[in-house]
Amino acid sequence: MATAVQLNTRIDAALKQSGDAVFSRNGYSSSEVVRAVWRYAAEHQAVPPFMEKRNVRGDCSSSAASRATAGAGLAVRVAAESCGYRPSDQPLPEKDRERLRDDMYDCMLEEMEARCR
Repeated sequence: MATAVQLNTRIDAALKQSGDAVFSRNGYSSSEVVRAVWRYAAEHQAVPPFMEKRNVRGDCSSSAASRATAGAGLAVRVAAESCGYRPSDQPLPEKDRERLRDDMYDCMLEEMEARCR
């Protein structure tokens, strides 16, 4: 059996609670999620597709940020339609934005896990 090591990290309490709620609803513990990311990186020698490439300072590069901003509207519209939302000029209510965000993260996690199998 491989030797296990412990990984310690600091994360905002509200962010952890919110993320844990999503993973828990889908049957995953925090440890399982971290192991899945590390397994993906080891097997593919790359970060999972949903992670942005960061520059040395840890900030998004300006070109990556501008590309993300330019494509974000389309991505959100496509994801919204796939979740049953219809595009309109009216902004989505907060509860619908939260549901849409959770649905998109669930899909990304499922895709990442499928690639790890």
